[in-house]
Amino acid sequence: MLTTLDLTTGQTAELASSKGIALAGGWSADGSSAAYFTDTGGVHHYWLKRGAAASVEFSTPAQVLGRGGISDDESLVAFSLDGKYVLVVDTAVNRLQAFRTSDAAQVYAAPSGGAGGFRTMAVWTHTGDRFYFRNNSAVYQWDASSGISSFINGLKWSTPSLTADDRFVAYAVGTTSTPHVETRELSSGVVASFAPWRDQPVFVAETTLLVWEEAPCNSCVGPYTWTGKTLSVHTDTRAESDLGIAGWRFGAFWPHG
Repeated sequence: MLTTLDLTTGQTAELASSKGIALAGGWSADGSSAAYFTDTGGVHHYWLKRGAAASVEFSTPAQVLGRGGISDDESLVAFSLDGKYVLVVDTAVNRLQAFRTSDAAQVYAAPSGGAGGFRTMAVWTHTGDRFYFRNNSAVYQWDASSGISSFINGLKWSTPSLTADDRFVAYAVGTTSTPHVETRELSSGVVASFAPWRDQPVFVAETTLLVWEEAPCNSCVGPYTWTGKTLSVHTDTRAESDLGIAGWRFGAFWPHG
């Protein structure tokens, strides 16, 4: 069951009833539509709910392929700002697909694994029907008008986040050694690097990022782990401050979008 929570009143309401466990979901900007996917007995199902209408499957179910977690993994459901498209990234079944919300028709499907590695780490722009994603060798862009094209060669970013005007993107790199955060001005390609052991950047203002503090770990799935601290980073001055909310993940207090 997919449920909404009113943060003002504390009231919950059933949005949709589906078998299995909901793994990822997203809202359109106007709140009229939701998309999500579920796991039922090792099979992933993908759902679109528009207004009061019943949920419909907008992609064929997929059998989960057994493997452990890796740094390229992403489970994402995200709408374009105007709500015309929804993007699904489900690396557990080698899928990165975009659909039109008006009729649930597929408009783009990335190659599934193979050469170049996973298609993953996607983000919608705020100023058009365009999203970026990457494989192991480059960042690509898909545009509703022009289709797919190469965008930045040689960059293997993680958890990208764009400013509201789409001028800058922040992302994490170095996911197999020491993680750090970079920002890039998309028009000029100018890159700024920030302190090591920072990860999972989210732009919350034009010059303000929230990031996780990481630390080395010899007993984890990867070489490092989140300390539980969330830091505020000012990209213009490079000043950092601890928000004092240990243990909170970004999605718990900041709306995705």
